Amino acid sequence: MASSKISELVDAGNLLPGDETIIVRNGANFKVDPTINAVQAWVNFNGTGTVAIRASYNVSSITDNGTGDYTVNFANALTDANYALAASGFLGTSSGTYIPIIGIRNESSYSTVVTTTSIRIVGIGHDGTSYDWECVNASIIR
Repeated sequence: MASSKISELVDAGNLLPGDETIIVRNGANFKVDPTINAVQAWVNFNGTGTVAIRASYNVSSITDNGTGDYTVNFANALTDANYALAASGFLGTSSGTYIPIIGIRNESSYSTVVTTTSIRIVGIGHDGTSYDWECVNASIIR
């Protein structure tokens, strides 16, 4: 078996779509290609008032398009737009109880819905109405 040298130590948490690296664990080599079947981006953000990202990976910003209507903008473009969205969140009320997001509306009637640089989502409550959500979580998987 040919020997190799590690020229750069990469923190796996800092990999971006398109990056490849070799991770050595217990003497075994693994080639990782995060562009295939991996989380490409994720975000946790405040969707009320002035929207603000709490924590994220490969998300540069959130655009507030209206009540409960957000665009998640990727820091690095994805390979293509054939990815899956998993989203959740909660809507706080003055009584201190929380109502979870029941569904995510992703409609073709919007000018940009799913692209390699962003995805537009609308949080829908249990009554079918869009609300500004106190906490929105979205993961992009491909």
